[in-house]
Amino acid sequence: MALDRLATETGCPLCLSVDTSSLFVKDTIRYYKCRHCTFRFSRPEVNLNDQTDIESYEEAYINYLEANPSDRHNFNSLLAWISRQVNLSGKKLLDIGCGSGKFVNFLRENRIDAVGLEPSKPLFDRYLKGNSHFYNFPLQSLATKVQSQFDVVTLCDVLEHVPQPRSVLEIISDIQPIGGHVIIEIPVCGTLPSIILGKYWHFYNKYHLSYFSKAGLIRLLREHGYTLCSFSYRGKYFQLSYILKYILYFVFGKNRSGLGAFLERKCIFLNTYDLLLACFEKVSER
Repeated sequence: MALDRLATETGCPLCLSVDTSSLFVKDTIRYYKCRHCTFRFSRPEVNLNDQTDIESYEEAYINYLEANPSDRHNFNSLLAWISRQVNLSGKKLLDIGCGSGKFVNFLRENRIDAVGLEPSKPLFDRYLKGNSHFYNFPLQSLATKVQSQFDVVTLCDVLEHVPQPRSVLEIISDIQPIGGHVIIEIPVCGTLPSIILGKYWHFYNKYHLSYFSKAGLIRLLREHGYTLCSFSYRGKYFQLSYILKYILYFVFGKNRSGLGAFLERKCIFLNTYDLLLACFEKVSER
């Protein structure tokens, strides 16, 4: 998704206020805070989420997309949490920004009518091409490309990657009936790790463009006709090799291959209480 005009000017991309202040510069990228709505955002010259070939993605991200031993643990816990909020029986689910499609495939194995949308052509071509359960087109085309409404929409690790999150919610609201649900997983600022680490908080990186607080996310969803049903701060299982590659790349700027088979197999559970998992129900038209 290309950076559009509002993401390259001085105004807040969420509330459009021009009352913004510079927070800091990290890896040549400037980060800002809106004084009006407290939304935080970055404005890189190039949106690195728009990679044109799979080789452009760093190794830690490819590691995350590939099948690994932590998937079953994480998908089981995520499905259990969603199922406590929403009865998925007979519901149609759309996973936006589905990456390599692992979660959609897991849901379908569990007899849930799930499909995925991955706007990135390199990711789609590598992992999803030829599978009728996955779509590859810009999110803006969703309403015209898919003549269907979805009872449940999942956005896991997606909103932080887009320069205009408000437009994403407008599109989702248009393809959901009253009573539909949105499940959002997103890193949130204002949490203890983000306060303590400041600019060194690992979620401040070149791929993330939008930074919500919990209150700011609830406010945006409310403006689009949704109310908060439930939330938690989610922990996950991670491969030790992924954790080390992630730290080396995003903290020290180094890629490292060949960390050993033991680190590939070993998984540990981490919860830093800065990854919000929230369920919203659509209660009115925006």
